[in-house]
Amino acid sequence: MLFMDTQEKRERTATTIRSINAAIAACLVIFFFVHAALGALSEVTGHTSNLKWIVWIFAALVVVHMSLTLATSYYMVTDTVRPPSKAKIRHLALKWASGMLLLVLAFMHMLRIADLGIPLMITLLGVIAWHSFIGAKSLTRDLNLPRTIRTPLRVCVIAVAVAIAGIVIYGVIT
Repeated sequence: MLFMDTQEKRERTATTIRSINAAIAACLVIFFFVHAALGALSEVTGHTSNLKWIVWIFAALVVVHMSLTLATSYYMVTDTVRPPSKAKIRHLALKWASGMLLLVLAFMHMLRIADLGIPLMITLLGVIAWHSFIGAKSLTRDLNLPRTIRTPLRVCVIAVAVAIAGIVIYGVIT
């Protein structure tokens, strides 16, 4: 252990970073959906809470997630022992594309840059579902969960997004 070769250290570091990042990603998805549900319900009920400080914790976790994702992407792309396949590179590009779109939409929501209201909320829900759907494979692998949980996880994410979208739409039509 004291005299690990460089490749073994590299793999151990990458695995540790992936595991931490997966745990943070899971927390972010849960937080996002709770935030979205509470926001949608507050629109319907008119009741709001003063929990803005939690959103800033969420924002800090997003920065950590992005940093760790950058690190794990670097480890994957520069792996000379097991270089990534074209399919793996495409999958990584999809995760980055959906993540960047999610970031832009989240900033638009947070900073109220565009007064898009309901369309922005529905789009945000769709993009978080898309990003989570794409990341389900990595998430289950990095958290050492059984492969059989991927599909139920994806179905659950989509179901929650649709349910929250339903609340948002209900709030508009009532």
